Amino acid sequence: MKKIGIEIQPLLQRKTGIGWYNHNLINAMKTESVEINGLMFNFLNRNKIELELSDQVLKDIKSNYIIPYSVYRRIWRHIPIPYDKMFDEKMDVYHFLNYIVPPVANGKVVLNIYDMVYKRFPETMHDRTRKNLEMNLSNLSSRVDRIVTISEFSKSEILNYIDFDSNKIDIIYPGVDHRELRRKIDDKSLNSIKHKYGISKSYFIYIGTIEPRKNVETILNAFNELIVSRGKEFQLVLVGMKGWKYESIMKMIHEKFNESDIIMTGYVDERTKISLLKGALGFVFPSYYEGFGLPVIEALAASTPTIVSNIPVFHEIAGESVLYTKTDDFNELKHQMEKLIDSSDLRKELAEKGLMQVEEYTWENAAQKMIETYMKL
Repeated sequence: MKKIGIEIQPLLQRKTGIGWYNHNLINAMKTESVEINGLMFNFLNRNKIELELSDQVLKDIKSNYIIPYSVYRRIWRHIPIPYDKMFDEKMDVYHFLNYIVPPVANGKVVLNIYDMVYKRFPETMHDRTRKNLEMNLSNLSSRVDRIVTISEFSKSEILNYIDFDSNKIDIIYPGVDHRELRRKIDDKSLNSIKHKYGISKSYFIYIGTIEPRKNVETILNAFNELIVSRGKEFQLVLVGMKGWKYESIMKMIHEKFNESDIIMTGYVDERTKISLLKGALGFVFPSYYEGFGLPVIEALAASTPTIVSNIPVFHEIAGESVLYTKTDDFNELKHQMEKLIDSSDLRKELAEKGLMQVEEYTWENAAQKMIETYMKL
């Protein structure tokens, strides 16, 4: 039996896409073919492991209490202390979940790379983050045995920018919680959530970080045109934390809209997110760039009619189950939103197509493919 040591650092914070992908993937790996262990830096026992990882299928969690992870990362650039020396037991395979891999691990290494946005759209990242990625993703062939990514599109992007054997890149699509996303939301519960956030009208919803790469300004421009032409009959709900360079987005909201037009919920728990998603007239996600776009698949699984940008990865994962719009054409986005407003038949058709489209996206499928990756090493 192979012993797998998974770096679980990304699971110990408020989870966005990457955190939830790995949380659910690990939790689905109920298997007797490999032994799954968590490896983490828990300096002075600051992380409440029992609370944050209570539902994870991990045989054991091995922690380094001596130094913070950030310090170890700075050290390894000058003194490449092997990763396995940070823990009291050696693993056969070390799996790093979030782009970063130490110079030496003393075992087979799997690395997750989700997209190449730092190359494709470097202006959407902090310089420090971009430079760290440049440094950490150089010379991977000598440090990494297999790469895991999340779409055919992302695999092609990796091969465009990184010198790595294409046969050693595995595509593992994310899954979704079909039972939870298909759960019927009773009117009383939904109305309570809507009242909490001040939602009093039919609404469109966006879920994701509030930042330029997600193209939130085009959503705002489209929605502004919508309420100019249709009156104040609708609201726009933005679900997610503020990210990088969000100031211009906030400025636009304050200058163009009344307080009740735009509802910003900030970070919400999964149940609240799903309830808001299921109650929406439509989900809007005209992102400039994604490695996959998990919120799109969640919206389809929730039977929420969806509008996305006309970029390759969305054609790969969503097919004909969504409406498409040019990334920078807010008039076209407004037109697609009006289609959903005006046609209950279209909303029903998209909801049915969406459910069929996402049947293959299960965490069980993803977990099986992840175990197959381990067994190749």
